[in-house]
Amino acid sequence: MLLMGTNAWNDPKLAKKSGGDLGDVLFLDIYFKGAQNPRVKTFVREYQAAFGQSPTTLQAMGYDIIRFISQVGAKNRIKNRSEFRQALVRTSGFEGVTGLRSFASNREARLRPYMLTVRGQQIEELSQ
Repeated sequence: MLLMGTNAWNDPKLAKKSGGDLGDVLFLDIYFKGAQNPRVKTFVREYQAAFGQSPTTLQAMGYDIIRFISQVGAKNRIKNRSEFRQALVRTSGFEGVTGLRSFASNREARLRPYMLTVRGQQIEELSQ
């Protein structure tokens, strides 16, 4: 039986505690520090070098939003909040470490989440 879970399952402690007996599981998360994506690998390596620990999802989100806003600012001459909002919605093709791609007109983030599973006692990314 396939078990489907939440991003709360993206915790190495869960995989270890299961003793490798979870069976088939699938869950999504916006960030996976073990992703094969070169951007994620570079972010994790540079963060660890700077701060001596692995980045959390919150830190990855902060990293992405600063990069996204910087990209918006570099490509647009923004004079007020309305223009900023419009530029945010027009910006697409962003590839963040958290899966962030763009923002919809209702201000919701458009994401491509990581599909994850537990194999043995480790969390692994499924190819998309």
